[in-house]
Amino acid sequence: MADIVTDRIAKWFAEHNDGEFARPARTHPYTVIVPAPSTRTVLYTTKPQCVLYPLARCDTTLPIAMVGRYGLPNEEDVAWLRGLAGDRVVCFLGDADPADLLVFTWLRSQMAVTYAGVNDSLMSKIGVRWTDGVSVPLADSESAALPLLAELCPNFRALLGAQCAGLLDRGRKLEVEGVTSLSNVGGQTFVNALTP
Repeated sequence: MADIVTDRIAKWFAEHNDGEFARPARTHPYTVIVPAPSTRTVLYTTKPQCVLYPLARCDTTLPIAMVGRYGLPNEEDVAWLRGLAGDRVVCFLGDADPADLLVFTWLRSQMAVTYAGVNDSLMSKIGVRWTDGVSVPLADSESAALPLLAELCPNFRALLGAQCAGLLDRGRKLEVEGVTSLSNVGGQTFVNALTP
């Protein structure tokens, strides 16, 4: 079953490589904050540059590791990601949009990963208010991907929460950079909001 999921998602990304659905070449580097021996959580994100600033504001030693790169990982990356994670909890942070939810689904079909992406809970924990200005319209390819998302990730509404899922129904999405830029929380509060 995992092969069917990964193959269908990879095919969608290959057929819709419009900037929303990207799959960088293996030569495109990841951004990595290496886990310390005591680190218990690895954050995987499709928006590493948006996450570095809040993480840098942690008052104490960073309690998580991070690995990220835009778009869908390559098949060859999964073994490396599993090795980096080891027995740590892996949390996924991405946009509340079809592309990143499909990246999460692709990863989840191959390794243990929990959703910590943009959703109702994260918005509440970091104090971002719901306004129309926070969301942006879905691209045509993202709207077209909604049936595939519903088929391959039938629990996506529960992952997002009622408000974020409702945005997708109205043809809108929330992105990590929009949410993090509107939050005033300290780095530790941000980390706590992402980790189990």
